[in-house]
Amino acid sequence: MKYVNNTQYYKLINDWKKFKKQFGKKYKNKTEEALHRMEFLNTKDLINKHNEMYKKGKSAFEMKINEISDFTLSKYNYRRGLKFNRTRFIINQDEDSRLLKNNVTIPESIDWRKYNRVSPVQNQLDCGACWIFSGNGAMEAAYAKKSGKLYSFSVQQVADCYGGKACNGGWMTTAFQYGKLRGLEVTEDYPYVAKVRTCKYNQSKVVGRIKKWINLKKDENNLKRVVGTIGPVSVGIDASLSTFQNYKNGIYDDPKCTTNIDHAVLIIGYDTDPVFGDYWIVKNSWGTTWGINGYFKIKRGVNQCGIAEAPTYPIA
Repeated sequence: MKYVNNTQYYKLINDWKKFKKQFGKKYKNKTEEALHRMEFLNTKDLINKHNEMYKKGKSAFEMKINEISDFTLSKYNYRRGLKFNRTRFIINQDEDSRLLKNNVTIPESIDWRKYNRVSPVQNQLDCGACWIFSGNGAMEAAYAKKSGKLYSFSVQQVADCYGGKACNGGWMTTAFQYGKLRGLEVTEDYPYVAKVRTCKYNQSKVVGRIKKWINLKKDENNLKRVVGTIGPVSVGIDASLSTFQNYKNGIYDDPKCTTNIDHAVLIIGYDTDPVFGDYWIVKNSWGTTWGINGYFKIKRGVNQCGIAEAPTYPIA
């Protein structure tokens, strides 16, 4: 953080106090608090500089302080629990090519929230279970398409009953596999606690399951066709940058973003901005105080942040 005078310093400290109160922050000791305070102040400085660029039209997205703006790198890394193995990601799109007939009309824009296919945003908290939130979101949409009923499937059920190390990360198709084999209960019956516990699976409370899943090739035109005509798709992105961590709104297009995917999210639509062009509409699992009420827009057509590296979706 750059040098500040006394007036600026006291304002920053006051901002820190407001931040702690707003998000109910508690720290183990003064040393830990000092570390998080420094992260917060550095982040605030970064946000101010970036938003000046945004105001001048030099950036397509805006940043803001949110509940994870004080996270250290190690703590933030824990939020991004996607474990991707390229050699094990076998594309099987041809297996279900009948769903993607060439004569199907692809809409210019789509937002599956308008069609009752997307459940409310949740907060994964200090557990790297993004892969389950993404996978469950895709299964919710697939089951809603089949049955006409939208459920919020239990993330905690999958975390407790499949593998035992859910908070250490995973891959969306692991959640799909569980949803196929055992079926899923609703969040209300099996609520989320952000840690792995003993499995309490109750077959009598299962409300939905899937039949299989399709892994897509790296092609955003093809991805648009799937999202536009079938429904939401689970994807991985590189979420490592502070610009994403503190995203507020607009179309995320940070050129420093890589294709090394480390966080699982759910594409729920797409559209085009008259100034900044094509974008995806994506659901995150960091609560509603992050981004656009828990969602974000990201540049479409350039594999931004690796979003087209390994798309996958289930069929109910």
